[in-house]
Amino acid sequence: MADLSTLVDADDPIVGDLLVATLELVAEAGGWVNPHARLLACDGQLGIECDDDTGPLMRIPREVMVRVDQVTWVDDPERLTIDELPNDIGDLELPMLYTQLALHNQCSKLPWLTRTHPALADDLPEPLIEAVRNIIPSFRERPMTPIDVLFANRCFRIDLGDGAGPQRLLIPVVDLLNHHRTGATADWDGHAFEVSISRPFGSAECALDYGLERDAMELAVVYGFVDESADVAHSAPVSVDVPGIGVVQVLGTGRSGSGTLPPIQAFEQDGGVIVSHLTFRAGDPHAVVSEVVAATGWDVERAHAVIDILSRANRDLLKPVIDDGDRASDSAAAQLITAAARHHEGILATAFPEASRP
Repeated sequence: MADLSTLVDADDPIVGDLLVATLELVAEAGGWVNPHARLLACDGQLGIECDDDTGPLMRIPREVMVRVDQVTWVDDPERLTIDELPNDIGDLELPMLYTQLALHNQCSKLPWLTRTHPALADDLPEPLIEAVRNIIPSFRERPMTPIDVLFANRCFRIDLGDGAGPQRLLIPVVDLLNHHRTGATADWDGHAFEVSISRPFGSAECALDYGLERDAMELAVVYGFVDESADVAHSAPVSVDVPGIGVVQVLGTGRSGSGTLPPIQAFEQDGGVIVSHLTFRAGDPHAVVSEVVAATGWDVERAHAVIDILSRANRDLLKPVIDDGDRASDSAAAQLITAAARHHEGILATAFPEASRP
């Protein structure tokens, strides 16, 4: 086997050894990582760079994917600890499980998530939580443990064809890739996960598109980072009173399980109009107008006027998020949400400039 340590650059020798062990298990399963790639670790944060700018980046076989939901975990907010293993755990899945457990513990991932992730941080002010819920109603409605958040962030939901249905899989090496909306999309052929090289950051860093066409606010509360590549803003659930029409209510629903956005559905009810969802796209006001016209039958002028009011309503909901977040300057989670809200506001301003006017 080739010296895989040349593919690892880590500031912690233990983390470096665990990344090398990960690559060795991938190779033993018949997988590979591009020889020009580097697995990076700095201050507990992980990523991947590659000197090539096109071509395949990695192939990760099914045998080394870890079925995290089949493992019983100890409820420990500080460290990943196994309580019970599944009886059918694979010969390579087992050592990969222990390797990934040790890697994330060495990087102090659970304590870091507890301090910084909006879903967990205990220093997030209650007014800010309520303000975010006006945009994303599910925010912090269901308590999550650090283990829940870790696997929600790092796993892929895949149907292995074993009758168990879609389940969360920790896919080693792939899970080191950070997100960008123009990043690579992974290819699952039933036997392995393949990813091509995509370097959208203007550097050697590689990225993956996490999918579901989430906007900056959604990515902040789900994944715990600010996505500066986001170019859409989905409308919050809002109701506005429009002269000549009545109450126009946007439900904020409509995406399929795969994240695709079907056509807007609109119907009259109780002297008003209910709209399933609305998406603002940066720099393209015509897109949302055309979608609303098609759904409602309104003329362009009326659709334009209604969307202007809806865009303003969305921006009004962002103001308390930004104001309350600015006041919580000592909270890393609050600052993250504030930065995401500002990016979201910027998308609304360029997606429908009329609403950005005073």
